[in-house]
Amino acid sequence: MASRLNDWDVSYSSVAFFEKMLQGHGNVAQFMRSRDILFTVTRKTPPDVVIVLLVNSYTFGIADFYKARGEFPDAKCIVLAGEWNAYTLAAKECANAEGIGLLMPRELVAAIWREEPHKYFTKNRDGKPVYHIRAA
Repeated sequence: MASRLNDWDVSYSSVAFFEKMLQGHGNVAQFMRSRDILFTVTRKTPPDVVIVLLVNSYTFGIADFYKARGEFPDAKCIVLAGEWNAYTLAAKECANAEGIGLLMPRELVAAIWREEPHKYFTKNRDGKPVYHIRAA
């Protein structure tokens, strides 16, 4: 596709939606976008910076994780561009083991409030993790 701005197929509309989400977030002091899909998010509380990578992959697998880590080694959270996306269990486990958050957009909204956003996960009624997985 000749009009792509990035190698992760993240559309302009997804980037614009993500920016709007960050602009309206109560714990985001400011953010800066670089390389089209990498966001440096400055938080109010705790006053720090979280590097967030926005990707679009229907099923984000382990190979995608290592590709993202290679291209964007400073990213602390990887966010799938839409709720239609999912990740494999292997990718989620690997991300967790390396201290990287692999999140859906709505999870990032909650994670930005947490002390360690990369450790955030959605919980069910019983307090157990809810994963957004799809088999590869």
